[in-house]
Amino acid sequence: MGRRRKSTPHLYYADEDFPVSSITHLRSKGFSIIHVYDRGNTGKKDLEQLKISKKLNRVLVTLDKDFWQEGRFNLFGHPGVIVLRTASSTPPVVNKIAEKVLKRVERIKLKESVLYASTDKIWRRKKGRKDKISWRK
Repeated sequence: MGRRRKSTPHLYYADEDFPVSSITHLRSKGFSIIHVYDRGNTGKKDLEQLKISKKLNRVLVTLDKDFWQEGRFNLFGHPGVIVLRTASSTPPVVNKIAEKVLKRVERIKLKESVLYASTDKIWRRKKGRKDKISWRK
């Protein structure tokens, strides 16, 4: 029997749409996440933030649904993007969904893909293909 390789936790980079207080909350839960403010990258467009997260080798975490639009961004060589779908962008709501989703995606290969995640569903788009990911894995 082969041994299962333990996955390495993802590193995250949150854009300006993501509440700063949610970064503090996620760090307290053990996630390695930085915010655009931490790097002085405020006021930059989506494409620039995507390039920065790629350079840092961190998965981009956002509330911006523009990243889910097919063909809008080239993700070749990118560690991945997670778009969180929330009913509200207030920190308590974002904290709840972000913590649940980030715990779940630790075992999902994100490279060159976009996840669109809510509290009960995760969709992944990679190279034009879209699939639903079970919460039970």
